[in-house]
Amino acid sequence: MARPLSSGVMIGLGAGAAAVLAGLALIGDPSADQTEGQAKPASSSPAEDAPLSGRTAEEKMVQPAQADAPLKPEDAEIAFKDESLVFLADFPDDPGNDLILRSLKDEAQDYLARMKSSARAEFQRTVREGEPARPWSVSVSWTVTARAGGIISLAGQAIEDTGGAHPSLMFEARTGRSATGERIEIENMLIPERSPSPAMVIAVCEALKAEKSRTIGSATIFDEAIVCAGSSANLSLADAHISLAPSDKDGRFGGVRVEFPPYAVGSWAEGPYRLIIQQSVFADDLRADYRPLFSGSAPAG
Repeated sequence: MARPLSSGVMIGLGAGAAAVLAGLALIGDPSADQTEGQAKPASSSPAEDAPLSGRTAEEKMVQPAQADAPLKPEDAEIAFKDESLVFLADFPDDPGNDLILRSLKDEAQDYLARMKSSARAEFQRTVREGEPARPWSVSVSWTVTARAGGIISLAGQAIEDTGGAHPSLMFEARTGRSATGERIEIENMLIPERSPSPAMVIAVCEALKAEKSRTIGSATIFDEAIVCAGSSANLSLADAHISLAPSDKDGRFGGVRVEFPPYAVGSWAEGPYRLIIQQSVFADDLRADYRPLFSGSAPAG
């Protein structure tokens, strides 16, 4: 849940937008149109939640212009196809005892069941009303971003095409203990009085300003200048999905990986924003039991 900082910045680390899917939040009614400049509202309905998968970290991250190119069936671990729905979901290799990965697969099966029902109902409606009918398309992928100390962190992505103006591109993150399946929110790795970490919040904001300046030539969110601190601070991190980043030191986390989906901090045309924040920025804010797991530097980009 988002919480105000004294700086005026709002943040929701790990928890993400309201009810983010069990592994990936589907935003709004799957049958509703999504037009340029209008984001679907986040939904807390379990029926609109969905999980993800993945191979290598950047291979699976799709720009909006490519969002109509789902996984190939041979790449998917879970695959379903009929006249109303094409559903593909891919996951990292599972050593067999990773309960976090196992839960993501279970959630993907639940997501498939819900989409089957919704897609079938929409298909039957279009046929009944004499409208052109085509299958919905869903492509889900999860990739491991980092492992250390029995903890695994993953980034998820889903591309959902339900007949709107363009496909929806969604992100999610999941961190937890492989052996027990216990979920760990990034904010819970921080000492209570420094959670969320003000240093991390400001670093994310400044990194977004720099990336926006580089990619669109303007450090703005929908034409409003980004302000990172003070009473005029205007960046909300409620829609940021944060996973742990690897380190150049073996068996350690080097920082965090922050992803903003389209519409969170800009138009669909801008695409997603992905940022790396080094652990040295927020190391002093880590709880004592997690501090030994963070060291070194995370790869840029």
